[in-house]
Parts: sequence; C-alpha cells; structure tokens
Amino acid sequence: MIGPLDRAICVWIYSRSMRILCFAVLTLSAFPSIGHCKILFNTFGVDPSGGVVNSFGGIQLQGTTFSNVQDAVQFVFSQTEKITQIDFDLGSTGQIAQVTDNDAFFQFFTDSSGSPGSQIGGVSIPVVGENNSITTIQTAAVHNLILGPGTYWIVATATNPASATLWDLPAPGVTASPEQQVNGGGWSVITNVDPGVALEGQDVAPEPASGILMLTALMAVVAIKRLRHRAGY
Repeated sequence: MIGPLDRAICVWIYSRSMRILCFAVLTLSAFPSIGHCKILFNTFGVDPSGGVVNSFGGIQLQGTTFSNVQDAVQFVFSQTEKITQIDFDLGSTGQIAQVTDNDAFFQFFTDSSGSPGSQIGGVSIPVVGENNSITTIQTAAVHNLILGPGTYWIVATATNPASATLWDLPAPGVTASPEQQVNGGGWSVITNVDPGVALEGQDVAPEPASGILMLTALMAVVAIKRLRHRAGY
C-alpha cells in the first residue's frame, strides 16, 4: 500500500514532468510554419519564371540630375507572407543624354491614405537595369522581410543622380494602381500602366498542429490538478 510520503513524491515527480512538457509544447506552438515558395504578387500576366515578357513601353525613373522621378506599385497581402525574391523588368531609356547607368533600387513602404507612407525595415534592394531591349525579367533576392496582412508599396528609385531607366510595362496583367513622384512632390496616380513586377516567397502561418499542442498542454494541467486533489494536496 502506498503511504502518504510515497504518494507525495509521485505527485511531485508527475507534476514537475508535466510542467516541463507543457512548457515545451507551448514553446513549440509559438513558432510559425513557413510554406513552399510561390508567387505572392504579379503584374506580368505570365509566370515570371519564364524569364521573358512582351513589353509595351515603360515609365521613367530618373535621378536628381534630371527630373528626380520615383515610381511606386501598390500590393495587398491577405495574410502574413515572407518575401524572398522580387522579379522586375528595368530597361534603358535611350532618350536622355548624359545618362551614366540604368541602376535603381527597390524599397518597401507602408500605405498612407492610398500612397506610399514610411519605408519598411530599411530594406533596400539595388538592381541594375538592362542596357538593351526591355524583354527579360530580372530577379533580386529579398532577405528577412515578413509582412502581415495589409496594403503596401514597392517604390523604385534611381540609384545615382545621373541614373535613368525605364520600369517596363508588360502585357496587361494585374492592375497595379501605380503612382509617381517628381522632384519630391506629392504622389500622383499614373493611369493605364502596369509596371512589371512580381513578389515571390512563402506563406507564414501558425503551426498547423499548434491547436492540438496547446490542447495537450491544457489537458496536462487539468490532469495535474486532479491528481493533486485526489492525493489531498
């Protein structure tokens, strides 16, 4: 027959073990799961992995030596996403003398009343525009950028004062509602154009089994309380 001391020791060992189990379960359930890579946003109208797109002209990006033009494309996430790559199409303008390069960089911004607001996380992605025809889809890696549900903007800026390039327009795809800023003024909507851009990445969601794990932890807590009650502790 188990005496009071033996019973107390058993309860202590069991409760301590279950507390460790509960802590482990709750800790594991807090980590999100990352899904497979997929297209998160796309204005090309075709799968960007194909590498080639028909172009219908482009909108200007210019450095401060010229008109200091920035362009922006709006996108919306319905759930939390991790962006790992940006696909784009930048080409030579062939229209402005004294252009030193076709370089630019992309940044991500919050939305502020339907226009770009504040830059997100200091993420800046330098890219080099093509110095030829505007038909090849280019790619650049994006690191450590996870965005929750909401409206955001991809903003393209010329890298150097004498940089100028075209953000090319593919065959009509997704209406992107682009906007343009000239010489630091307000953002204005550009109609009937969809600059070529796509975002690739992964869904970020709570671990599918987290509900089961948390339920297990709660059942363990209940079991500890019942055992203590029966033991008189």
